[in-house]
Amino acid sequence: MPRFNKSQINELKNYLYTSNIHDGVIKNVLYERAKKTLTIKISTHINNQEINVHFLDVHTVLFISGKESGNSDTILSLSIEDNYSNLQTNSSMFDKNIINSLYMMFQMFSGDELHIASQEVFFESAK
Repeated sequence: MPRFNKSQINELKNYLYTSNIHDGVIKNVLYERAKKTLTIKISTHINNQEINVHFLDVHTVLFISGKESGNSDTILSLSIEDNYSNLQTNSSMFDKNIINSLYMMFQMFSGDELHIASQEVFFESAK
């Protein structure tokens, strides 16, 4: 169960590069406000694997609707962001301390974007 925080960005980038998450399909998203956790269940086409991506100590979740015609469930890319201006521009509750968070962005074939800033992320095979 790979687990990463901001100090392990290079390891996380390597993990994402070699993972099957891109081109996966988001099946479920669960945000538990009281626990400050977000879980995204992803189904991949390679080996029909299902992966749960768990974000811990979530600071910000931002969804931006794209204007492309395409599948909103299929992940085009998953990246680690180091420029927080998108969160700052699109959130009236931007906190300067967010720069200490791990910032990831899911981009879908439709152009939709899901931005998440959290302290940690970990990946596990779903059963």
